[in-house]
Amino acid sequence: MLGATGIASSAVGSGVSAGGGAAAWKEHLLDEVPVAAEDVGDAVTCLLHTVLFTRAPGPVRPSEATCQAFPNITYALCAVGDVSRKVDQAVRSFEEAVVLGGSLAAGSSYLMGGSMMGTPYGQPSAASLSASGSVRGANSGYIVVTFFERKVKKALFGLMSNEEKTVFEKWILPVTVTSSPAASQGGGRWSGCGKEEN
Repeated sequence: MLGATGIASSAVGSGVSAGGGAAAWKEHLLDEVPVAAEDVGDAVTCLLHTVLFTRAPGPVRPSEATCQAFPNITYALCAVGDVSRKVDQAVRSFEEAVVLGGSLAAGSSYLMGGSMMGTPYGQPSAASLSASGSVRGANSGYIVVTFFERKVKKALFGLMSNEEKTVFEKWILPVTVTSSPAASQGGGRWSGCGKEEN
């Protein structure tokens, strides 16, 4: 099934699953998306919902949404279970880290909850966010959406169990913020550290 995706930017990665066994997964690295600071939330929401909708293994009834920042772009919302809530949480955390210079330092990550087991979605995702420092006045970061399968292994005659998460696909979404809120608003309302000025 994974070989039939036909995405040219994909590669096979490997890693160690939670149970200790080696696993192989498909990795999709998207091109970097440059976006203005005030449009980060809308752009990242669109990207995440598009990946999640595209990857939904079962029947999903799409809801259509239009980007407020980009009115000519329409995307399918994947409104299954608490997917929208988790996407909103991830977007807020990413905005805090990249736009406002929040608590995520270079190389650190934020995990967007566990898998959404039990929804018609299958076992998708945990998304992690990382922010890297400023490059020529632009902050950049990436969101990683990881799809994994949960397997419960029973031991000792079924008295004990161990949950193993096996990653089978990973999407890496790099985003660069091309301007600060102060530059885009033409005023000094926001400082470089994300605090409001009077």
